[in-house]
Amino acid sequence: MSSSMAPDFLTELLHARSPSGYEAEAQAVFDRHVKGHADLYEKDSMGNRIATLNPKGDPTVMLAGHMDELGLMIIFVNNDGFLYFDTIGGHDLSVISGRRVVIQTANGPVLGVTGKRAVHLMEDEDRKKVPKKHEMWIDIGAKSKAEALKRVAIGDVATYDHELQMLGGSLATARAFDNKVGAYVVGETLVRLAKEKKLAAKVVSVATAQEEIGVRGATTSAYAIHPHLAVAVDVGHATDHPDCDNRKYGETKLGGGPILCRGANINPEIFSRLQKAAEKLKIPYQVEADPRPTGTDARAIQMVRGGVATGLVSIPLRYMHTPSEVVDLKDVERCVQLLNVGKSTLFNAVTRTRKAQAANYPFCTIEPNVGMVTVPDSRLDWLAKMSGSEKILPASIELVDIAGLVKGASQGEGLGNQFLTHIREVDAIIQVVRCFEDADIHHVTGTVDPLRDIETIVTELVLADLGSVTKRLEKPGKAAKQGDATAKAELALLARLKQHLDKGVPALTLEMNDDEKKLLKGFFLLTSKPT
Repeated sequence: MSSSMAPDFLTELLHARSPSGYEAEAQAVFDRHVKGHADLYEKDSMGNRIATLNPKGDPTVMLAGHMDELGLMIIFVNNDGFLYFDTIGGHDLSVISGRRVVIQTANGPVLGVTGKRAVHLMEDEDRKKVPKKHEMWIDIGAKSKAEALKRVAIGDVATYDHELQMLGGSLATARAFDNKVGAYVVGETLVRLAKEKKLAAKVVSVATAQEEIGVRGATTSAYAIHPHLAVAVDVGHATDHPDCDNRKYGETKLGGGPILCRGANINPEIFSRLQKAAEKLKIPYQVEADPRPTGTDARAIQMVRGGVATGLVSIPLRYMHTPSEVVDLKDVERCVQLLNVGKSTLFNAVTRTRKAQAANYPFCTIEPNVGMVTVPDSRLDWLAKMSGSEKILPASIELVDIAGLVKGASQGEGLGNQFLTHIREVDAIIQVVRCFEDADIHHVTGTVDPLRDIETIVTELVLADLGSVTKRLEKPGKAAKQGDATAKAELALLARLKQHLDKGVPALTLEMNDDEKKLLKGFFLLTSKPT
């Protein structure tokens, strides 16, 4: 069966053999696919791979997915050449026997078969028992202890010989989806984010080591990175198969989308933001409740230093910790987070913050986002250097980001009057319109037409100004009634502005003398501002 539906990066991780503490093959795959996209790439003594984008960004966001898997370790060879083992990680002992395994040795891979006493040779009571580890062995075809030790060594490790295969549709099986999919997701996320040149945050994707024996790699890497927030990516139990009581284990299924965890291990705000992001991008998701510390990297990361705001995203998986785990590859892809685009992304980039929520129109907020941008000036730097100034105060620009305008905004459609109020006193307006198709990003009209959208924005601003000018003309102030020269000039200019706006053109295009331009500023008209 073909595995062509799976990305090459994921396929190579699944083929790599990487029991906890022996992750070299998986490390090499992660290096090959991620290193070239990172601004900074590090390898630590625990075996973690740490890839960073925008090292000087703020805040620091850590993404963690472990690359280690279950394994068997050779601890004894008997006189007949049979190998006895201990387990690396939490195996289901009932499914170990009768499996082909590959032993990693100094001289290359050695094929073996796990064995135990055949059912025909057991007493009735023995048939009801799960075999203990010392009652099973690995057969490599050796005739003696000496022959076996020429091929393997005490401390060599083995993994099941079950590689990636497709089952049907987008369902796939492999021995180590736990947690090669998590390492893939955090690595692929960084690869895609590397194409986005407007990051404000420092993003650190970590393929962690030794999770299966005590979340060890996550503990040390999180301490070194010291993130402001983190998201661990792992697998979670799919409960959509027979003999699984949803009353005990909740309800999650393959193909239902990523699992978002709630519980003591999870920061409520991180959970909420992940949930809103999934809803915003119309990604199906499921919720898992776990009242205890989770058995994932999230458990370790949350407890580092003074504590880290941590979230957990899991890929639904059947038959965890067995030689043939099953996932839906669509769920894996859904876990790779994509950046949304739009004017809030521009705002975040220019102000170097993540204050603005980049949301589809139905989810956007009425409240404005405000950010300050310092204006680079090499002359100022030179003067500061010459004078030895201890503090530099560069010129700055305040940017205000509001939700998008819709047709009828000037009459209050889409809460338009509340949106327009936020920009009446600004000095300039930046219009950001959409010029691309994306099924995940909703357009309020249902179609993408940037020229139409620009016309809509201009029309609504003109109509809003026309309403403002008309009200001023209908209720002239006392000064105008008493013949005040300035007040009379204002009324004359308002009359000209009304005629001009009636034509559907911005106030800024009206020919005015210097005195009239000064009067215009006091009207706070939206179309009097450079755009």
